[in-house]
Amino acid sequence: MAAPRVSLFLLFALAMVAAVLSTSTARAQIEICGVELIELVNQCVDYVLVPGPKANPSKACCVEVCKLDVPCFCGYLPPETEEVMSLEKAIFVARYCGKLVPHGTKCGNYTVPVV
Repeated sequence: MAAPRVSLFLLFALAMVAAVLSTSTARAQIEICGVELIELVNQCVDYVLVPGPKANPSKACCVEVCKLDVPCFCGYLPPETEEVMSLEKAIFVARYCGKLVPHGTKCGNYTVPVV
């Protein structure tokens, strides 16, 4: 029971940091794997959260995803990520946006299946 509370807290904390950074006049830019992390989160978070169905991402989300080096990003994901972020949905979003994500690619504990 403690693990879901921790995950929700981490998600809330990430959202708060994103909100603060996006409204700050001296906005911090945290770039990872070719994309500004705050923009990726702001534009794509609704499409990769665990609850809910898969949904086609917005054009703004795809703009950010197209900048992303997916294998690099997958290498940064700690196992706890999967408690709040659906890696299956994340791969769906990446492919919808035109990124090539070969089957067999490891992303956290998730292995991309054959389509």
